Amino acid sequence: MSSDNFNSYSSDDIKLTDIIRSFRSYSVFIFKKFYYVILGMILMGVLGYFYATTSPTKYQANASFNVVDSKGLGGGLAGLLGNFGLASFGGSTSNEVMAGLMMSRHIVKNAFLAEVPYKSDTAKLIDIYLDVYGIREDWEEDPAMKGFQFKANNVFELTRKEDSLLNIFWKPFVEDYLEVEFELLEGLVKANVKTYSYEFSRGMLANMLEYSTRYFTDKQSEGKVEAYDLAEYKVDSISALLEGKRAQYAVEQNKSSFLVDATGSVALTKLSGEISNLTFRLGTARETLDAAKSALMQEAPIINIVDHPDFATDIKRKKWKLWAIIGAVVGVALSILILMLVKAANDGFEEERILQEQNS
Repeated sequence: MSSDNFNSYSSDDIKLTDIIRSFRSYSVFIFKKFYYVILGMILMGVLGYFYATTSPTKYQANASFNVVDSKGLGGGLAGLLGNFGLASFGGSTSNEVMAGLMMSRHIVKNAFLAEVPYKSDTAKLIDIYLDVYGIREDWEEDPAMKGFQFKANNVFELTRKEDSLLNIFWKPFVEDYLEVEFELLEGLVKANVKTYSYEFSRGMLANMLEYSTRYFTDKQSEGKVEAYDLAEYKVDSISALLEGKRAQYAVEQNKSSFLVDATGSVALTKLSGEISNLTFRLGTARETLDAAKSALMQEAPIINIVDHPDFATDIKRKKWKLWAIIGAVVGVALSILILMLVKAANDGFEEERILQEQNS
């Protein structure tokens, strides 16, 4: 074996030995000072306990529901509206549409403006929101916002300033306090609002559920009526055009045979083709009109509410046992880290002292 390889292996062996020796030294030091670890564990555990018990209580309002379309309504209505180029909530299912509606500006802003019982009186939900999160208090220090109150009762009555403010509040509310999802396996839309106010959480979700339901069913009804009106108009238009073509054909056909030249014969052939085409289109239009009539007679979609915020609002408190354990674990880790730093610092000072003695 060459001397270079021998030195290399010796160097590696020394490094590994140093690591093992250092680990043993730190372990012995921490073991001797273990009462500091226990003290850190107790202190951080107590801090975790007080953090959990003194944290503000949150109130989570819950709702779950599903939409059951009346027989044949979903696809039939979508097809009818598609024939006339009308919107019908795209290609989503009714449950997905309802989940999306609950997070929309229209629904959330309308719910913000609703009034609910609050402190032996009534108040708009937006005012409760401003009070709970200290926004109203901050406004009182701003001359431009001091004394400002929301007057509108729905989105159609909003002033420009009110609308701008609600647009600002809409996004953080949807991102931080609202959860909505469609559980495909359960077939339910589940929603919850979690804030520091019982009245706000419960009232906000209840009104969002009401406005979403009303908007969805109203749009379904409006779509059926609009589809029927357009189908009826199409039938009347084609019928009138067909009658005109038939009358024109009869006039051309009643002319004396000696007056009908080659050009007139071509015109009769063209009119005959147009009449055939219009007859086919009229038949299709009448089928569409019959389908529109059937859709009008069908019942609106049924929305089954399983959990309603009025009886499904929970109190969410931090679990003190869990936070005490978390605090204790953090306390142990921090104590060991601090002891290791102290040991490293002591070793460094000791090495400096030895070097100074050797050089003196």
